[in-house]
Amino acid sequence: MTILSFKKHLGSLFVCAALAGAATLSRPAFAQGGGVVAEESKRAIELYTEGRDLLTAGKAAEALPKLIESLRLLPSPNTELLIAHAKRELGRRAEALETYERVLANAQNEVARGQDRYKGTLEEAKRWIGSLGGELGTVVVSAPEGARIDVARGDPQSPATFIGSGRAYAEPGEVRVTMTVGDRTETKTARVGAGTTARVDFSTAAPTGPSGTDKAAPQPKDDGPVVSIAGIALLSGGVVGMAMFAGFGVSAKSTLDGLEECSPHCPDSRREEQDAGKRDQLIANISVGIGAGLLAAGATAWIVEAVMAGGEKELAPAAPAARIDVGVPGAFDAAGLTFTAPY
Repeated sequence: MTILSFKKHLGSLFVCAALAGAATLSRPAFAQGGGVVAEESKRAIELYTEGRDLLTAGKAAEALPKLIESLRLLPSPNTELLIAHAKRELGRRAEALETYERVLANAQNEVARGQDRYKGTLEEAKRWIGSLGGELGTVVVSAPEGARIDVARGDPQSPATFIGSGRAYAEPGEVRVTMTVGDRTETKTARVGAGTTARVDFSTAAPTGPSGTDKAAPQPKDDGPVVSIAGIALLSGGVVGMAMFAGFGVSAKSTLDGLEECSPHCPDSRREEQDAGKRDQLIANISVGIGAGLLAAGATAWIVEAVMAGGEKELAPAAPAARIDVGVPGAFDAAGLTFTAPY
């Protein structure tokens, strides 16, 4: 054997020795018992030993299911530490970091109870938490109570799933987060970097009904403002009436002003002017009455149609319904004019 090959062989021995030492440190503690409990404990130790040996041999994929079954039969921080190692070796680093955190919490509880043999497990978990924590990103999710959250973080075999708000670790890059509430699903993406934190907020999601399905209030259909054909016709007639009132009213006022020049005794030749003025006055007063009535009727018709169409639609601009108290007073009768025959 050459010196170079001897050095390589010696290096391999050191690596195996390190893994074996870590595995020996992580050997689970179990209590003796009878019946089913004793059998399960015995089987757990066998699976632990097989998983440890496979992990030491670099066969993490084969070791992982054996270690998981051992942990199920006999919970132990030591077994879970080896599970975290196996996940890390398989490239499932985010899931491994979460497992190391559980190991740390469980080992601390055991040490607090006086189980000093877990101190080495505690320190090993703490070391890997510090190492992986600086290489991975953190996704913090805010979600309604009861919502299911799935964080897809690259490896389809190790998604993070939890209920309500929570957090998950992920490899640097884009992370897809999906919230499911009843039959409704919403997905958002976030980008994380090594040692950084990204936040995803579902807390403002619309509430759901008792069955879990969306019960969003239907949006009212907007057909625009109500247009009343009858209202338009009546309002148009009212406008014409008011226009006639203005025209004949001005004419009557002009005639009255002319007759006041000869008041109170005007020549008989101007009697026709008085008659024309009275006629214009009468037409103006009739026009204002009809115009005001049509305006009020048009506004009323418009409002009634709006109420029948839904009651809450916006009304197109219309003349307000109000009392109209205008007209041409009986000025020709009150002026006290008398007419005399010409000399």
